[in-house]
Amino acid sequence: MAEHLTILEPDEIYDLYSIPSFDEDQQTVFFDLNEAEQQKMRSYRAPLSRLYFILQLGYFKAQQQFYAFDLHEVPADRDHLVERYFAQELMPEKGTISKPTRLAQQNEILFIQQFQKANGSVREKLLERACLFARRHSKPIYIFRELISYMDQHKIVLPAYTTIQRLIGHATGLERKRLEKIIVNALTIEEKEQLEQLLIDQSKGFYLLTWLQKEPPNFNTYPMRGQIERKLILQPLYKIADQVLNRLGISGENTRYYGQLSIYYPIYKLNQFKGDYIYLLLLCFAHYRYQEVNDTLIEAFKINVRAYQAEAKKVAKEFIYRYQVEVNQQMVKVPKVLSLFLDDTIADEEPFGTVRKDAFALLQKDKIVLINNHIEKNHVDEDEKRWQYYGDIQRKITLNLRHLFKCLEFHSARKSTHLEIAIIAVKSIF
Repeated sequence: MAEHLTILEPDEIYDLYSIPSFDEDQQTVFFDLNEAEQQKMRSYRAPLSRLYFILQLGYFKAQQQFYAFDLHEVPADRDHLVERYFAQELMPEKGTISKPTRLAQQNEILFIQQFQKANGSVREKLLERACLFARRHSKPIYIFRELISYMDQHKIVLPAYTTIQRLIGHATGLERKRLEKIIVNALTIEEKEQLEQLLIDQSKGFYLLTWLQKEPPNFNTYPMRGQIERKLILQPLYKIADQVLNRLGISGENTRYYGQLSIYYPIYKLNQFKGDYIYLLLLCFAHYRYQEVNDTLIEAFKINVRAYQAEAKKVAKEFIYRYQVEVNQQMVKVPKVLSLFLDDTIADEEPFGTVRKDAFALLQKDKIVLINNHIEKNHVDEDEKRWQYYGDIQRKITLNLRHLFKCLEFHSARKSTHLEIAIIAVKSIF
């Protein structure tokens, strides 16, 4: 199994392990020789050996690995070196050196570059590091990248791809055994049966595991009610998982990785897993999926609250704007109404009802009330209008927010804030 572990795509393997293709600038950099390297190159008598040495050295500087090749396979690099170092000599256009000479050159290059091969104790060290990386994240590509980085930092020659496959396969296998060994004693029979229901229960029209994976299409009322139901089902499993995963010493990345494996495999395949590995996958699924569902509900609550706040603010501002326009339009009529008190043509004995009728002809009764209120208060309370709007859409708020409010937990950074006390009180009423 380890030897067939899929880590890289074929094109990625080719890019990593094929002879590098240099442009002119790269040729200048990687084929540049210091004094010690030039001295070693001149120690070879045969022109082919000298040329081959520089090529091996340049490719190693670029990729930290060695290649077996013929000169005719790298014509551009061969021509660059001939022009740069051997312009006065007749150099071969094709050919390769013997294996003993090639290996001897590689050892010289390792010494010059202060690198070591990945064998013996070095390989054991790589396995140790792979096991450490597996505890952080058992996804093979993650371990692969970390190993590549580690080998680069510690000047270790990049081993064959199959060697790395075996190392990573061995490391993930050891990590899996470590986790299974702890799970054996961490779960009760009843808890295992609860987890197994995820692979058995089909009351939702799907296997429960499949139904719990489904994402809501939007944050509307009924999709969110479905998410609340998922949270309630996952909640007891999450509590079990939280305790067990703490004992496992498993990272958040691995929790998600193992949980997603339970989604990747079809149900029939999951039922075929032997030992306690299946419980590891289900525990991780319950743990990370519960958090995802809870995050979705939190986001829905925030989105709805912000939407209602924005609507209320907009309504209040529109009311104030219309109010101000109306006040301005009516205020220009006030001087005409007041002038009735100064009109000498109206006798003092004239009935007040007659004067009032003339006033209403200039400024309607309801407009006089508007102007009077404006003069007395001199402003409109925007907060009051917002809360009035909340009252108008009370049924809408109840429909979309109450079920979210009831199922979410609220915490404050400070102790016993008024808001926290209010939340507790309202929840007790609901």
